[in-house]
Amino acid sequence: MTLTPYLKLMLEKNADSLSLKSGSPALLGLAGEEYPLGKNELNSNIIKEITFSLIDDVQKQELVRNKALEFNCTAPDGEKFLANAKVEDNGLVLLSFRIRRRQKPSPKSRKRPAIKFWAQRRKTI
Repeated sequence: MTLTPYLKLMLEKNADSLSLKSGSPALLGLAGEEYPLGKNELNSNIIKEITFSLIDDVQKQELVRNKALEFNCTAPDGEKFLANAKVEDNGLVLLSFRIRRRQKPSPKSRKRPAIKFWAQRRKTI
């Protein structure tokens, strides 16, 4: 299974999420609802294969140890995604993606140049 077309569709539809769960087709999250992408159900082996292809050996160990992992990944076109993988007690792997949107800094978080105020002293006679 190739993940790239699903991620492209996610971007085109401005989706909230993409979820891969064993026993169901890939699900596209739009406005709080999940919509199946096709009719083919995914199996745990496919999801594990996708997950392990996206992470390095240290992350694999962390996923096995903690049964959960949050990681960043980049699509071939350079778009960045935040991914979450979870291993359930029955060994099934759940994998979800969210688009890492570039956020404009809020006015409060922007660093502004320091402004010096000069006070003039009045001379008293």
